[in-house]
Amino acid sequence: MNEAVLVWEWMLYLLDLPFVEAVVTIALVFSARRLSRHLHLRPFRHVWDVILGNDKVISIVMADVPLAEFSISRVGAKSPLPTNVPLVGVQEAMAVSLLREKLREVYKERPVRLVVSADFGSLSDSNFVSVGGPSVNGVAYSMLERHKIDDQLRIVYPDHYAVDKADGEKYEAEMVDNALCRDYGFIVVGPNPLDEQRVVCLFFGIWPPGTSAAIAALVDPDTKSELGRKLVTTIREKRRAVAVVETRVQGLTPGTSRAIKVRDVVQPAARRSTRV
Repeated sequence: MNEAVLVWEWMLYLLDLPFVEAVVTIALVFSARRLSRHLHLRPFRHVWDVILGNDKVISIVMADVPLAEFSISRVGAKSPLPTNVPLVGVQEAMAVSLLREKLREVYKERPVRLVVSADFGSLSDSNFVSVGGPSVNGVAYSMLERHKIDDQLRIVYPDHYAVDKADGEKYEAEMVDNALCRDYGFIVVGPNPLDEQRVVCLFFGIWPPGTSAAIAALVDPDTKSELGRKLVTTIREKRRAVAVVETRVQGLTPGTSRAIKVRDVVQPAARRSTRV
């Protein structure tokens, strides 16, 4: 009898055995789950491989409200704040925590370091992520206002609205009874102006729920919508992008993050000319 036929019949016999059948089923299920996870993470890796580059440490610059003390109304007194206990918005802090855990899970070999903008220091010529707007994050202020990583997007304080001069669009958070019900978040990804071989990623919002929505857009990229796919593709192919997302807010909980604009970074003419 042909040897190949004998091998095939032997394999069929083994598969009829309950134990072998169970092992094969487990192996197939395990392989299917690994494949599903790999496919699910592809958009995330497409974005974050670009943002993080080859740096051995992942650096996230946190926003902070620099207060030396805070009032405790219940006892009618003030308490000093330790220098490494910054005040941040609840939604912002929760989003950073989710981002940190996702990065740790995917990039297991790289530690994630959280620093406040005052301790930015040596990160200036590295790849880094900055969380929070220019009013509460000195690094975001430096990147947007001084170095103009994007020359068109600005948040106006103390009024708290954003304007994108690229198309004249204005973004204002919506409130009901002095509580947020809709907020906007912004993502700016582009070359680090202090070392253009490196990449900077800024997340900020009109208020903390907007910042949370901006982070969510890259923690779990939306590949079902056209703008979601465009955001992933633009970052992967160009190492730069500006995106606007919106979210509804109920209590302390932001809703789903939805991209409403994705465009290329616009740099000042002076910076463009130095690159030619």
